Amino acid sequence: MILEPQIIRNFIDTRVKDILNKWTLDNYQNSYFTDANMGEETTTLTTRFFRSCRDIDYPTIAYQTQVKIIERFISTKFKLAQFCHGITNSITFNNGDIREHVDPIYLNNTTTYHFNLITQKPIEGGITYINNTPYETNETDLIIYPVSEVEHRVNTVKGDIPRIAWMFGFSIFKNNQL
Repeated sequence: MILEPQIIRNFIDTRVKDILNKWTLDNYQNSYFTDANMGEETTTLTTRFFRSCRDIDYPTIAYQTQVKIIERFISTKFKLAQFCHGITNSITFNNGDIREHVDPIYLNNTTTYHFNLITQKPIEGGITYINNTPYETNETDLIIYPVSEVEHRVNTVKGDIPRIAWMFGFSIFKNNQL
């Protein structure tokens, strides 16, 4: 099982990044985006906790990106994470952060992995820390790590450009490896 975080540079191209960002910016005021309730202030909105999946119409490119992740990295038995379609989108505004946490294990005998794309970087901050080590990604990079095994957080976003992230989650059975 991969336990060390990995960054895959330029996993998506700028066209994909622009489509994903446009969808977020056009939709973050809809009811399926709610307060992440994971930081000091109410400045991170996410689709993670919305359960009426038929009401979220992610762009086709998000599902194509999910398939690309599966085809490239997951050659083992898995289930999609317990959020709508196995995909979560978030937007973090000025002074927003995500406090340190470990994600749950959704299914017995699995490890929960996230494959995260930060598709829009803020002016300052918004860096992912895993076990207190910063992992700085560019806007087309993918970061992979076992969120149910390691403490992770995002430091405070500063400035008028929000941080936009797309998370693709999987429960990977422990008797298999990525």
